[in-house]
Amino acid sequence: MEAPTHSTGLIRKVHELRKLPLKYWTNEDLRLIILQQRSLGFLLPIVLYRLARDPFCSGNLYAGDLLNAVVSIDEDFWKCNEYS
Repeated sequence: MEAPTHSTGLIRKVHELRKLPLKYWTNEDLRLIILQQRSLGFLLPIVLYRLARDPFCSGNLYAGDLLNAVVSIDEDFWKCNEYS
């Protein structure tokens, strides 16, 4: 499915990422989708692995922006899901 014609850059990026295998996703790709609170069950194991190796790994904004995206995940998600 393609993004609608007059979509924002973010919407177009999300549609592009849906076609890309997860093994090719960058920290920035992960950060963007996590900030949208989408596909967290699939993405968090990947992100937590990357953060365990380097807590300050980053997307395109600043050192630690991926960690900041994880910290911003809604509290209800954490209550319903266990990651250890």
